[in-house]
Amino acid sequence: MIEASAFLNQSGDRGFSLFTGVPCSYLQGFINYVIGDDSLQYIAAANEGDAVAIAAGSALGGRRAVCMFQNSGLGNAVNPLTSLTSTFRIPVLLIVTHRGEPGARQDEPQHDLMGRVTTDLLELIGVAWERFPAEAAEIPAVLDRVDQWMERQGTPYALVMPEGTVESWPAPDAVNRGPTSVQPIPPPLAPTSTRREVLTSIHETSGPDDIVVAATGYTGRELYGLDDRPNQFYMVGSMGCASSLGLGLAMAHTDRRVIVIDGDGAALMRLGAMSTLGAEQPPNLIHIVLDNGQHESTGGQATNARFTDLAAVAAACSYPRVERVAKPEAVADLLDTAQRQCLFVHVPIIPGVEGKLPRPTVSPSEVADRLRRHLDPEWTPWADDRPVAGASQATAGSSTNEPTMDDPAASSHRRRLKILIVTAVDEPALQQLKSDHDVIHAIDVDDDELRQVIADREMIIFRSGVQMSAEVMRSAPRLAALIRAGSGLDNLDLDYVAQAGITLNRIPEPGAKSVAELAFGLMLTLARRLPTADRLLREGVWAKHQMKGDLLTGKTLGVFGVGNIGGAIGDLGVAWGMTVLGCVETPTEERVRKLRARRIDLVAPPELLSRSDFVALSVPLSAQTRHIIGVDELALMKPGAYLINVARGGVLDEDAAAAAVRSGHLAGVGLDVHEQEGDNMTSPMFGLPNVVLTPHIGAGTIDAQRMIGQRILEIVAEFAAEPL
Repeated sequence: MIEASAFLNQSGDRGFSLFTGVPCSYLQGFINYVIGDDSLQYIAAANEGDAVAIAAGSALGGRRAVCMFQNSGLGNAVNPLTSLTSTFRIPVLLIVTHRGEPGARQDEPQHDLMGRVTTDLLELIGVAWERFPAEAAEIPAVLDRVDQWMERQGTPYALVMPEGTVESWPAPDAVNRGPTSVQPIPPPLAPTSTRREVLTSIHETSGPDDIVVAATGYTGRELYGLDDRPNQFYMVGSMGCASSLGLGLAMAHTDRRVIVIDGDGAALMRLGAMSTLGAEQPPNLIHIVLDNGQHESTGGQATNARFTDLAAVAAACSYPRVERVAKPEAVADLLDTAQRQCLFVHVPIIPGVEGKLPRPTVSPSEVADRLRRHLDPEWTPWADDRPVAGASQATAGSSTNEPTMDDPAASSHRRRLKILIVTAVDEPALQQLKSDHDVIHAIDVDDDELRQVIADREMIIFRSGVQMSAEVMRSAPRLAALIRAGSGLDNLDLDYVAQAGITLNRIPEPGAKSVAELAFGLMLTLARRLPTADRLLREGVWAKHQMKGDLLTGKTLGVFGVGNIGGAIGDLGVAWGMTVLGCVETPTEERVRKLRARRIDLVAPPELLSRSDFVALSVPLSAQTRHIIGVDELALMKPGAYLINVARGGVLDEDAAAAAVRSGHLAGVGLDVHEQEGDNMTSPMFGLPNVVLTPHIGAGTIDAQRMIGQRILEIVAEFAAEPL
């Protein structure tokens, strides 16, 4: 057990001076100490999500912040942690208590489930974490890792606090502000102006020293369309968090005016934030709510603002000044004449937009970075974008903190591995591997070259382009681990891997969505005859009336093999409004139930083929699945159906498929995989109409390769940490 001062003094020395959160009995000593320390500031948030947004605003403004709450509040915090701090790359330190921790003292029943999944949830949403230090001597190393993560990644880091970690501290004297005086509220006004007119007045009246925060949806897009400025911050996601983010910014920059432009729907979504603003009363914050009574950017659904007087709520929450205005010039007058006093302005507006609203061409992280530079010209970007391998998780349930890959103390626990990489790898991950290990990177090698470079290797990272035969692997007597950067195993001798005791790691998930989207791209390309339309137009033919295609919505999609990739294809089909059928080799009751919950019905292969308008092949290649779709199976398909293969070339008899296209039985075929692959390949599909061929690019998206690279780093780090 440690004293609160031991941690807070050292974190304060590193610049953490603003604390916010929701109380938990485990945090009693922490929160009481912060409240009583004049060098620190504590903001009591209405809920955990608002606390994350407040801390994010402070960190965005350059003042390091700590957000504290119990793990049962993680649900409230997930939205801003995934769509605010992650999206904009805003680092905050989270202290999350571990109520209901497995193996600890029995807690209240409401903490049981969250206690079991707390660390899993943090990992799932991409928040790095480790155990809160149990001894004062551990604090510097823990804070070093916090600093390193934040400086390199620019995202939150969580310290998970078990019961009894911090000693209690007496409660400070209560602050009595006296009775709250509810000021007279101006009468409601009818809308007379559009959002654009009001935003124009704010734009013209605010200056470069102001910080302008625009709520998610049309407000940010329309403000951006007027004129994009470095002092403007456009919220995305994290609905309702604009005012809390603005509060954090106002606390970080007390010398600047912060103008938060909110919407009625967003304000209602986190109405409790207004109580926090009213309690803190930052004199440099102006909270403007544009009220059109609609969730306009999502289709114009009515909000409950017509039943809620937001100006009266602001007054009841102790905003020092509350105003209602309806005309743009009145908004401008308020901004021109406003004194240093927390101000709430309710502006009824007419629904509607003028023309098509632009979307910002700058990414959210770029919006955040340029605001930081605007506020502090000497601000420098995060050290780099490389994943910090092994820094995301400490061992849950351990009594001491595990060293991470970037902790200098961890170097003695790592081995420098001899790794052979025979495929392309995301460049940042490749450079990290080369920095940490002895790496040979060899692409397009034949078997003889492969046997030469493999001889002393302990680990091989490969994909589908190289045959990992028993003969090849026998050339590496020290080979202990394989990483298959994908899902297929048809190029790997699994019997030898099992016999030799080699660890096999697969990374199927990141590429699955990329392959699924390509499958849909092929379906759309064929159904709308896009290659023909493109060719004719380039030839000078305006074939508008000849280019009639097929609609996907309402059609039946058959997914032949509903695994990781096939399931992702099926999910896209459901989202597209298609009836989705699937087939699997072993249709157990559990699998049937889980797929039915995703609106994918399992049927026998003949029924799938005969009922489907589109058939997507997604089965692994094996002796049993070679030419699983041949002459007989193609004959079962509907006349005019489309066939897509994103599995392996050998599962489809391409000669039979070509004949089905030539006869008109199939309306089109899209192949990303082929029986012959590589330069100078030949295919019976060449020259056929309404056939689209791509060179095995299913998983080839930047996003998938980045995620695969990060997962490779994690697997390598885990293996390197194991004893010899």
